[in-house]
Amino acid sequence: MQLTETRVQCVDRSALRHFTPYWWVIRPVSGLIRRRLLARIGDASFRMASTDH
Repeated sequence: MQLTETRVQCVDRSALRHFTPYWWVIRPVSGLIRRRLLARIGDASFRMASTDH
């Protein structure tokens, strides 16, 4: 499984309090999208490298 990392900087505690519930909802979907996108990029680069010979 590929690991990804998202960093967010909240400007103050209020912003963090407002952002946290949103992040708990969107986090699983966001990770899935990133992993799928990275897998497709990896597959495409592998195909390009193997056809460049």
